[in-house]
Amino acid sequence: MMITAKDVMDMVERVDARLFPLCDYENFEPYQGVYRLGDSGYVTEEQYMAAFDGEPYWAETAYMVEGNGVEASRIAEILNTEDLAGLSEFLDEMFDTDNADYVFYTEATEEGTV
Repeated sequence: MMITAKDVMDMVERVDARLFPLCDYENFEPYQGVYRLGDSGYVTEEQYMAAFDGEPYWAETAYMVEGNGVEASRIAEILNTEDLAGLSEFLDEMFDTDNADYVFYTEATEEGTV
């Protein structure tokens, strides 16, 4: 089954709706794993992972790629030609070339802020 740009954007909208209300810049545990969601703030690793429950197997990687500025049509193209392995490699290259500045994993400070 072919994945479309609409499939990607529908997934992003569903996950955004689950995550954005949870965003914060403080009140985390010291050194807790968090995900940055652009200018919206940060969510815990647990919240981030839970937002993908019920989503397609490619959703987590596609969400991060799209959140870092890649068009949904390009994401769908990669998934349809190279599957998740190709999209994961594409994301790794984004991090290697410092092109993943908006959605990424990090840790809270000792004070529980980011």
